[in-house]
Amino acid sequence: THEEATEKCLYYGGHLTSITSLDEQLFLNSNYSLLHVWPIIVNYNISYLIKIFLELTEKKITWIGLVYVSKFWFWMDNERYNYTHWANGEPNQRALKPGASVINDPNTGWYGASDSICAYIACKYSTSMIIKD
Repeated sequence: THEEATEKCLYYGGHLTSITSLDEQLFLNSNYSLLHVWPIIVNYNISYLIKIFLELTEKKITWIGLVYVSKFWFWMDNERYNYTHWANGEPNQRALKPGASVINDPNTGWYGASDSICAYIACKYSTSMIIKD
């Protein structure tokens, strides 16, 4: 669930990932082939690491940290909401409910999702954080 995904990222010191540019979107979409190992740490750039957790799913969909609160979209890691990659017809009425969760589908884009959907989890970490085994 989205709640479990959020808790897993927080447990490891991160947040569900924000996607603030086309480059970040393409990076996330292109790394699904790496998801056969759990967990994976991918060095994205100087300022972030992304750890991707494998959850049981047949689709290559990922919980992201975009939530709808009081008629506005917010990234859970406080990044600015200035880039979007909504699928056709999104955000729909399901996505426009308080606390709505968002799934990234590499084939179609972002869409509002039921909290009970099982999906991959993409967590974003600051590289200033020390990761210990």
